[in-house]
Amino acid sequence: MKRYVVLMSFILSSVIFAEGFWGNVIEDYQNYYFYGNYAEAGAVFLVGGLMANTNVDQWIRDEYQTKIRHNPEYGTDEIDEQSAIDKTFGEGKIIIPVALTAKFLGAISGADFIETWGDSTSRAYLVGFPSLLLLQRVTGGSRPAEQTSDETSNWSYFNDDNGVSGHAYMGAVPFIVAANMSDSKFSKGFFYIASTLTGLSRINDDAHFTSQVILGWYLGYASVKSVFNTNEGTGSYSSLKILPFIDEDRYGLYLSPTLYN
Repeated sequence: MKRYVVLMSFILSSVIFAEGFWGNVIEDYQNYYFYGNYAEAGAVFLVGGLMANTNVDQWIRDEYQTKIRHNPEYGTDEIDEQSAIDKTFGEGKIIIPVALTAKFLGAISGADFIETWGDSTSRAYLVGFPSLLLLQRVTGGSRPAEQTSDETSNWSYFNDDNGVSGHAYMGAVPFIVAANMSDSKFSKGFFYIASTLTGLSRINDDAHFTSQVILGWYLGYASVKSVFNTNEGTGSYSSLKILPFIDEDRYGLYLSPTLYN
């Protein structure tokens, strides 16, 4: 329920945006759900599914928790303290108001960089959040701590809602947006690395398996890519016409996909 409250609050708050915002959002959706993206998404979810439904996720979890996090040589307290900081960037109750405020203050002050960051971050959340909610339920994965000793990370469709990490998704978007706005390769690399930190904190805290973090990060990446395709006018999307037909011995529906650039 909390996730849906966040989504509705975000939608209602977005009415403060300038004219043209919703037109961009519509194009973001067209870019995001364009059938050409399905191959990429399918490949990522195939890898995630293989990790989750074999012993790979469980092996990574056990190795990390026993040999790194709870190993006194690595300073467990310091790792957990840094993890708590990194997790903050994935808190919707914090980052969504920050993005909305940046959009608003950037618009009224003429700070184009801040406005663009706030606008693009907000739109990326809006376009990707529905798919996040759906895929969390469809995969049905549970957290490591929620499983008994004889269970693994296997997907169990509609059994739970942790199969995709929401924190990894939320924490990735702001930094991937900043990376797309950066000109230098160094800055881009820095922001892309930073975009993984919230997801890594969830692995550290034993709150998600690695595949769940990868899938959450990917949805953030795909959302931002769709937004910047709109911003740069390079998006491609499709429409699907559904038309009835009747002839002498047949009847049915005719599907006509159309690709736009």
